[in-house]
Amino acid sequence: MEVELINVLIEHEMKQGEDIPTLKEKFLKFDKLTLGRLSNLLRKKGVADDETLQHVELALSARNYLAHDFFRAHNFAKDTPAGRQKMLDDLQKTHNIIFEAYRKVLLISGIKIPPLEDD
Repeated sequence: MEVELINVLIEHEMKQGEDIPTLKEKFLKFDKLTLGRLSNLLRKKGVADDETLQHVELALSARNYLAHDFFRAHNFAKDTPAGRQKMLDDLQKTHNIIFEAYRKVLLISGIKIPPLEDD
């Protein structure tokens, strides 16, 4: 998602008339930012609407949950078939949140992809 947010920001800067050396410099700066900081920059520059930014914030929370809490939350679940299914369901839910945010960010650049289908 960070790559697409950087693309959106660079596209915005191009439309503002930035020259190539400045764009390269900004790209290198943006490439070091976290998802949260990129989201804040989108908000500050007015590049994304509130709905898109809300989806990005949800994706950030979902990704943090996946990285820091998912396995702790399902510590013993892996030991039973029902527990493993619960893990998979939770993983699918988390994936859907992140994917939906990605879809919203792509729309800023005019790229439309279909939503995930429910199983």
